[in-house]
Amino acid sequence: MYFLTSFVFAGCMIGGLVERRNHSRECGVPSFPEHYGITCPAGAEWEKTKAIEEKARWEKKPPAKRPQYSVLGTGDPWKPDWQRVLDTRNGEDEEMEMNDTTEDVQPWLLTHPLVDHHPLLVKSAEPKSILLKLVNTFRSQRNSASLDTILAEELYLTALVQVKVEMDARGSPGDMAIIYCLEAEERNIWLEAKGRDKLYGRADWTQSDAEPKSELQKVCHPYNVDRR
Repeated sequence: MYFLTSFVFAGCMIGGLVERRNHSRECGVPSFPEHYGITCPAGAEWEKTKAIEEKARWEKKPPAKRPQYSVLGTGDPWKPDWQRVLDTRNGEDEEMEMNDTTEDVQPWLLTHPLVDHHPLLVKSAEPKSILLKLVNTFRSQRNSASLDTILAEELYLTALVQVKVEMDARGSPGDMAIIYCLEAEERNIWLEAKGRDKLYGRADWTQSDAEPKSELQKVCHPYNVDRR
């Protein structure tokens, strides 16, 4: 404390883990360990701790003031089920699934410099073989043994890529926020409404009970829940 006090007196700005996390978020770069998930022990432990905190906070709220995840169809509201997300069986091993004999899948993070070649993988007709070649190239540069060709499919299916999610309008998602996928029909409705607003302009309304004045607001207005 004496050391930090001297620093502050000299005009230095002191930041801790929370400030470091906020700085990473503002810069748009991953923050360790919360953005590394199950790809490392520290990330898995952070997810476990965060799940316990979020579940305890959710249980303290009355039923009428907390989201009902069972109704929303959220299978894993507290901790991501990576084994289900990275299911490499593709419905072929139903007997193994029924007997609960499937092996745990260990995902890995596609980081720099491999992530720089992501456009090449997307455009390639054989992304599995290309990814294996890239991994073996970087391993050989670091005097590491090359991976066998039989690992190409597993390497491709268990790779995770960090992405940046930006809000289209307003909103501030918290840590471990849940992202719901949209059906194709609902997605088209949102895109069409957004396109009309961009072409003809939009007018926000200030009162909560006022009638929407833009196409995108009409889509998300509570009066049009049936339409969505």
